[in-house]
Amino acid sequence: MTSMHADSAPGDPVLRRLPAATWRSSPALVVAGAFPLLVYVLVGWVFGPGAPTVWVLVGLVSAPVVLWAMDRLQGELFDLDGVRPGLMRRLVVAEVFIAAPLLLAAWSTFASTVATSSGSVIFQVLAVAGTALTMVSVLVAVVAVPIGTVRADVTVRTITIASFLAAARRPLGPIAATATAVAIGWLGLTWFTGLLVFVVPVLVVFAVGCAWPTATAFGVALPHLAPTRSSTARARHGEA
Repeated sequence: MTSMHADSAPGDPVLRRLPAATWRSSPALVVAGAFPLLVYVLVGWVFGPGAPTVWVLVGLVSAPVVLWAMDRLQGELFDLDGVRPGLMRRLVVAEVFIAAPLLLAAWSTFASTVATSSGSVIFQVLAVAGTALTMVSVLVAVVAVPIGTVRADVTVRTITIASFLAAARRPLGPIAATATAVAIGWLGLTWFTGLLVFVVPVLVVFAVGCAWPTATAFGVALPHLAPTRSSTARARHGEA
């Protein structure tokens, strides 16, 4: 996964450009925050808000909107003309890495419920294992979705392995991104519900911000950076 070339020091340009790119992508990020919350309300009304399947359905239905917001954000950061994979490929990556942690979390919740009601040691072990795998899959997904929706030259399996190794080598970025989104979600559920609309946008922005520094430290090259607005304006002025 090293066929692309960075325009400058790995990771640093992304962090420098991220605030401006976030601002320009804010309409898409707002939609990406509101849509999953709306789906959660509707699905929770049908199945009950505490059902383990609710979050899985929310993730699967919301993945295209989350992908759209991430595409907009990364399109502001990188020059992706002729580089970005096709829509179906990007959607598969988003669905796989969003659904995996949610399915594991649903399984862990189910096993924990069975263990509590039956006292089964086997289900207690399965619940703990499911929780651990959920945490690992979230950290992998935080790196894999930004990388996998840009790289057209590698398989989902390769993305998974590279993201796992990168997150294991430099876990602080993925942990910080996940912890920030979880903290906002917890405050939304326990204090002010309106904060829930920020969970997905914050996770998208922080995932992009941590994924590339994490991956480039492992050897994944940065895509070519998009021209800045100021340099483009100067070029046009010079041509004029």
